[in-house]
Amino acid sequence: MEARCYLMGAPTGNCQRVAIAIEEAGVPYHPVRIGLRTGEHHSDAFRRINPRAQVPVLVDLHGTHPFVLTQSNAIMLYLADMTPGSLLPPIGTPERAVAYERFMFMLTDVIAVYHAANFMAAVEHGASADAHRLKSMAAFAHTEKFLAGSTNICGNQFTLADVCAVTIAAREERNLDWSKLPNTRRWFDETMRRPSVIRGMATFNESDKSIGSEPQASLAEVSSAFRFKPQ
Repeated sequence: MEARCYLMGAPTGNCQRVAIAIEEAGVPYHPVRIGLRTGEHHSDAFRRINPRAQVPVLVDLHGTHPFVLTQSNAIMLYLADMTPGSLLPPIGTPERAVAYERFMFMLTDVIAVYHAANFMAAVEHGASADAHRLKSMAAFAHTEKFLAGSTNICGNQFTLADVCAVTIAAREERNLDWSKLPNTRRWFDETMRRPSVIRGMATFNESDKSIGSEPQASLAEVSSAFRFKPQ
């Protein structure tokens, strides 16, 4: 199947989540690695695609009205809608509602607080950074209840909630007290062996040029493939 999407990103948590989601959904795509350290995201070519100069970015060339999405959570939900059943339970079901609830929990109670901790650490507010990180990890520990008698965070299906949780767990693996999280440890070990997670976590690593359902593309190729309008 011909690739319909370009996924632009870097080795960040937000980009890894989107990469895992697109791999799990099975949507053909070209990965496009954007150099944050070199400032490629501030280039005129990139700003024509995303004026906010942020990654990830999904460029979807499918259909008569191709478009750009520039927010990681919107991209994940779009991928779930594009491939029904791949990342969320059927619409209108209690299972879907629970999947939304736990997906949003991971985003707001865990990831948003974790990002705040990283920001505070960067601007040398050490005590506040530590407090926010502890709050984030305390919220993450609710996975233990979610996973009691369950294969994944929302039951047996791997969902967007798992996508969000695994990236945080991977970053904090050495700091988590796994002795208090046996269900989560079992889930984490199994999830880290999942092909979509292995590939998604590595998609934007500079050392691996082979990840992605289609060959890696460049920013110049994306620019030439789609006629962008200001957003």
